[in-house]
Amino acid sequence: MLRCGLRPDHYTFPFVLLAAANLQSLYHGLAAHASIFKLALHDVDHVQHSLLTMYARCGQVGLARKLFDEIVVRDSVSWNLMLSGYAKMGCAGEAVELFRRMRSEGLVEPDEVTLVSVLAACGDLGDVSLGMWLEELVGEYGLVLNSFLGSSMIDMYGKCGDLDSARRVFDRLAKKDLVAWNAMITGFQTRWQVGLPPQPDLKKYKSRSDYFHAASMLASQKYDIHKLLFEAGVMLRARMSGLTKLQNVEIEAVAVEELANRDLQLVGSQDESAATLALKMRVQRLPS
Repeated sequence: MLRCGLRPDHYTFPFVLLAAANLQSLYHGLAAHASIFKLALHDVDHVQHSLLTMYARCGQVGLARKLFDEIVVRDSVSWNLMLSGYAKMGCAGEAVELFRRMRSEGLVEPDEVTLVSVLAACGDLGDVSLGMWLEELVGEYGLVLNSFLGSSMIDMYGKCGDLDSARRVFDRLAKKDLVAWNAMITGFQTRWQVGLPPQPDLKKYKSRSDYFHAASMLASQKYDIHKLLFEAGVMLRARMSGLTKLQNVEIEAVAVEELANRDLQLVGSQDESAATLALKMRVQRLPS
């Protein structure tokens, strides 16, 4: 573009900065920032947002904060990007401090994206009292406890070791998607309440973390299998075939158990043959 003599504008640089962020190339990000300053585009809001994103993804939260402090009029996007950058880079204390500053200034009202970032920081700090305060703010700001916000809150309580509060939030969710289920299951892992033997066979799993991952996958896939049980036989065959290719014996065993214990009430020879074939395929490979 530059070789063709074309002048980049405020629409050009967000794409360049996003590419630098995805590559985590600070060199290209700094070069783009220099060009932005030369072209006097540094006061354009969406260029500022892209710069914050680039610096945060490149791990330069200090430079991101310097840029943030230089922004004269900060909108909700600017605040959320800085908070998210802190939370993702493990700067939990700085994220909470910035959130308190946001509230004290009172110029921008926090939204669900704001609270999700602060909840993540709270979980890293293990501060359950701060988490309860954030939960109260959800009602104070009139926000809806959807899966996006609820899952973050469940994850926070789980990290803080308060599984009763995590379960309370989980039960309050009107719609529980897989993200919410997995957040709750992951919280239970800390107390070995995942439905697998309390003494893991570490010869099979390379480490305890691998065991936890397998436990979470087993529980989430079991829920997924429940949903798929009454779908068409072709879909059932595809799911069982997929499990075979993955060679996941634990999840396959759950599938067979669920199929064997439930009356599928399948109608039509095609569905019946699909279910029968799936059962035969798996029973032969079940561990004794």
